[in-house]
Amino acid sequence: DPNRNIKRRVMANSGYYRKGSWYLKSITSYETDPQGRLIGEPDHYDVKEYPEILETPQDFKEAGAKGDFLSYRELQGHIRKLEESGVRAYSEKVQLNAKLANPWQSLIMVLVALIFLAKTSQRKAIAIKVLSCLVIIFVYYVTDAVFMAMGKSGALPPFASAWAANILFGAGCVFFFDKGNQ
Repeated sequence: DPNRNIKRRVMANSGYYRKGSWYLKSITSYETDPQGRLIGEPDHYDVKEYPEILETPQDFKEAGAKGDFLSYRELQGHIRKLEESGVRAYSEKVQLNAKLANPWQSLIMVLVALIFLAKTSQRKAIAIKVLSCLVIIFVYYVTDAVFMAMGKSGALPPFASAWAANILFGAGCVFFFDKGNQ
């Protein structure tokens, strides 16, 4: 409806696209109220045409394309199209924000290396600090993956999930830079 409430749910075992229309097989369809509760008994059909489904097979192929391979503008357009269809595009919104956050990962890695390797002259100390850097970088990527997963599931806003690891580790770098100068 105009308020983006789902009024009808349709579940089918399979479907096919022919002459501009979708045909679904083994269908269970039921009406819902604005809160998503069932209204009445479900309807069952063997095969039914759904001309109101405007997406083509090509649209579904593009929807399955990884956001990593789309440009920022293409991904924005894809998100807009999904939202117009009533889909909550959590994953795609996180990918869109990640396109802006990911280039900053390199800066975070450089800052981590500077903190550990500054004022180090002994070989043994250098080896230990390089190993420490690698551990911190691994923890960074695990943290980033956890926040991204939380955003894609809708548990965190897209901006927060894409930028959280950068902000967290960037703040840590600033803190340790300040401590190192004392």
